[in-house]
Amino acid sequence: SDVCSSDPNCIKLNESQLLSFSIVENLQRVNLTALETAIAINRALDTKVFKSETHLAKALGKTPAFIS
Repeated sequence: SDVCSSDPNCIKLNESQLLSFSIVENLQRVNLTALETAIAINRALDTKVFKSETHLAKALGKTPAFIS
């Protein structure tokens, strides 16, 4: 059965989107090292879900300079 059919607030996501949201969630943790942050940013950009570094920065609530 379709899980989203009964919930108007439900959003269907593909595998790439799910991965990106997972990465974003991890990036929002405050205890990441600089290396862990860099790896997560690269993974998020590799998924191509975010159109640009600026788009990812906005999703994270960070400046584009933080992502570069």
